[in-house]
Amino acid sequence: MAEVTRPSHPTHSEDFPELLSGVGIHSAFGARAGWRAYAFTLRCRVCLSVARLARPLRKAPVMTSAQPIEVLLVEDDAGDEMLTREAFEHNKVAHKLHVARDGAAGLDSLYRRGEHQNAPRPDLILLDLNLPKYDGRQILEILKTDPDLHNIPIVVLTTSSAQEDILRSYQLHANAYVTKPVDFDQYLKAVGQIAEFFVQVVRLPPRG
Repeated sequence: MAEVTRPSHPTHSEDFPELLSGVGIHSAFGARAGWRAYAFTLRCRVCLSVARLARPLRKAPVMTSAQPIEVLLVEDDAGDEMLTREAFEHNKVAHKLHVARDGAAGLDSLYRRGEHQNAPRPDLILLDLNLPKYDGRQILEILKTDPDLHNIPIVVLTTSSAQEDILRSYQLHANAYVTKPVDFDQYLKAVGQIAEFFVQVVRLPPRG
């Protein structure tokens, strides 16, 4: 017969009927052990169940706030830059806004050239079409054919509502095309909707 040490303070199994299911201890009790062996097995089950319940529960991980989104605004108009900044602040979007004031500076930032060697990889690009040096269409074509940068979402944010500009931008794989509203409140709302969609609704690709 297997030697088993009984608990010093046995627990009555009838006091904990809900703890007995699913917990078992198998012992090599002989045929003559009778009801004592059976009762002792029940007590062992209860002791194990109570010990499991007494273990401290593991706390769920605390969810931290999302990291600020890195936004590259390629915009040569100082007034529209100011409006875009105001729109992000107004809509309380956690962000870091970086501005390139012509197409060449935008590409230098994305390829980390010259004074932009420490530029962060953006999570989102807001791109004007009518830019000096390189226009928005050229930038779209360069970025969307680059294997390292093609997955960065690009929203064309421009004054143009021409159908040929809209069609050409989507042919070059722009992720969205937004015509800049003339009204100040509508401008805040439009940029706020862009930010809400790309920050709260969709999941952005990981930064490279």
